[in-house]
Amino acid sequence: MLRKPSSWVKRYSAHVAGRAEDVGVPVVYSHAQEVVSAGGGAKSYAAIKTGGHPAATSMPSGYDAEQSEKRVSICANLDRSQKEELLRISEAVFEDGENPNTALAWLLAEHLVNDCEQHPSEGFVGSVLLTEELVQRAGEVASSDEFSDFLYESLPWPSIAPLAYAKPDKSIDGHCMVEPGAVLNVIAYLVANCDHGVEDVLRYSKRLAPGLRRAH
Repeated sequence: MLRKPSSWVKRYSAHVAGRAEDVGVPVVYSHAQEVVSAGGGAKSYAAIKTGGHPAATSMPSGYDAEQSEKRVSICANLDRSQKEELLRISEAVFEDGENPNTALAWLLAEHLVNDCEQHPSEGFVGSVLLTEELVQRAGEVASSDEFSDFLYESLPWPSIAPLAYAKPDKSIDGHCMVEPGAVLNVIAYLVANCDHGVEDVLRYSKRLAPGLRRAH
């Protein structure tokens, strides 16, 4: 499970490792970090972690296939077909990370899981703390003509309402408090329109499974 504060490297690494496990390619998280770092153009994860590479502070502008091939080629525990599959997975995660729906679903799920209590019978309890930017992005989805509401949870009001009324609070570093049901419905809609939405988002919490699988 991903924990805040996260970075694009940790997020991508979790999804590379998870997708690799799904297809039987033996890749541990630390190896996935190295592969993802290479995809971002860095020679190693250490270079990013210590701030010695531009990717330490910002998302990469694209996928570095050449650097990725070099890194995967030295994975001694993988055979040729597994290395090819790992490269395919890595490139796919980078492509999905550039998809607005997928990227937003990942971020909202991460905040939801980390900010709310997960009650056995009541689901996610509390408030999701989102930046103004994330509130705006989620609100744009929830207010669009294409949006299908209540895919995850029934609410007494449209999901756009809590997002529209959310205001920055200085006492929580300028974040906005949003009711989790609205965030869940936005995630469910995004997942229903993502190629790899369900399994990727479930890496944040298996308790998301019932509603997301139903929506998808």
